[in-house]
Amino acid sequence: MKKYLLFCVFVTLAIPAICQYKLFENYFNKFKLCSLPINSDSIIKEYSNTQNSITLEEFDYFIKDSNEVFWKYELYSNNAIHFFEYHPLCKFEMGKDKIGLLYSRSYFDNDMTKEKTDIVLSIYDLKGSKVSYLSIAGSRFDNFVSDIKFDEVSYKARITENYNIEITYSTYCWKDEKEHIIKNHYSITSEGKIIEIK
Repeated sequence: MKKYLLFCVFVTLAIPAICQYKLFENYFNKFKLCSLPINSDSIIKEYSNTQNSITLEEFDYFIKDSNEVFWKYELYSNNAIHFFEYHPLCKFEMGKDKIGLLYSRSYFDNDMTKEKTDIVLSIYDLKGSKVSYLSIAGSRFDNFVSDIKFDEVSYKARITENYNIEITYSTYCWKDEKEHIIKNHYSITSEGKIIEIK
């Protein structure tokens, strides 16, 4: 009886873990291998493939963040006022136990000024558990005053061989009609955490 109970506990714990590992393996294989250093322009140019999409199951297991209120999984339909798309881009290894995956996410709307697009870097362990993530490149409109008065925000990134990330934010401001540039720096630790360098 005791052996049977132990077997039931093992099956209960092992089967979901095996299924998640297989799901992560399939998810992982959607991404093309890339090498560092790399920048967001070359990622889009070399690895973008809108025919290859991330599924709802993959989104729920590997991307979804319970604290995130904007990014959802709502695909295009004929009656949609807005919809989202997620596509795998590329991957790189971090030592023996971490993996960096880069994917694109886009929000489309009947009102084009509401649209957003991002490239996201997510760090995972080999079991498929997400350690950390960061939006490293993208574009959007911001600071609306009227239909013709708003800021255009775009940002690009470079990831070095030492797992340092430099993000350059460029904002074209309607008030002074000038471009403003800010640079932020991050580092990926050996534990897979993405931390900002002040």
